[in-house]
Amino acid sequence: MTSGLKIPRGIDGTEENRIVMISIKGERVILDFARAAGGFELWGSYWHIYG
Repeated sequence: MTSGLKIPRGIDGTEENRIVMISIKGERVILDFARAAGGFELWGSYWHIYG
């Protein structure tokens, strides 16, 4: 990645309807920020990240 990944305020789920970010079954996701001018910013509510 050449820039950071930002999920800004206002992109929210709810307690009943969460936002889920998940890798494809059997796969593993690697977010490589070694060449980025930032990292991972998550400002939303009710996000669940797996894999």
